[in-house]
Amino acid sequence: MLFDPACFYFGEAAEAAAAEDGEEIPGPHHIRNAGGGRPVLDVAPTAPVESVVQTGGGLGFERLRFAGWPAAAGEYATCPGEGCSVWSYIDGGEVAGIVEQYLP
Repeated sequence: MLFDPACFYFGEAAEAAAAEDGEEIPGPHHIRNAGGGRPVLDVAPTAPVESVVQTGGGLGFERLRFAGWPAAAGEYATCPGEGCSVWSYIDGGEVAGIVEQYLP
C-alpha cells in the first residue's frame, strides 16, 4: 500500500499551522503535507481496520480485517482511494492497523 505521510493539526494548533502555511482553514483542522516521498509499506493481511460508517444514530466505526476493507453496506468514507485519510500503526516496517479519519 502506498502511503503519503502528513501532519494533522486540530484547534489552535491547526490555526497556527495554517497561518505558517499561508492558508486559512475552513474547519477545525489543517493537514500539512510536506511531500518528501511516498513509502510503500506491506500491510499484514490480518491487520485490523476501523472503517467509518453511517449508522442509525450518526457515525460509527466498523472493525474489519484489511482483506475486507473497505466496508460494504453503510460505508461513509471513500477509503481506500485517492485522498483517503487514515491513521496507521507501523510495527517492524509493516502496517499493523489502520483507522480511517473522518473529515466532514
